[in-house]
Amino acid sequence: MQTQTTEYFLKSALGQEADNIIRSCVHCGFCTATCPTYQLLGDERDGPRGRIYLIKQIIEGHSVSSKTQLHLDRCLSCRACETSCPSGVQYGRLVDIGRQLIEDKTTRPSHKPNNTPYTKKLKFPNY
Repeated sequence: MQTQTTEYFLKSALGQEADNIIRSCVHCGFCTATCPTYQLLGDERDGPRGRIYLIKQIIEGHSVSSKTQLHLDRCLSCRACETSCPSGVQYGRLVDIGRQLIEDKTTRPSHKPNNTPYTKKLKFPNY
């Protein structure tokens, strides 16, 4: 796959590594057959091929959102996709790089334990 990686990312070791891994992907789709999250959710962005595209957008300078973060977070890192990839894409390494790049660009929403919808339903024993 062709990439138009920004100079900012090409100057970093992570950016260069991500660019090389992305370029090895031919987008054949064999990985989607073995991805449990893609099979369960049916959303291209929740499969390896879609996540590779999302990471490609990051290193090409597109904006990163919490939705991008969500799709990468949903990856189980089981690496089943790597076993079915005829191109030998190191997807596990790429998704780790993608997660790191996203953490640098976004913030996670804060969750207060007392504000979750389950707190009122759960009864904790007093010890």
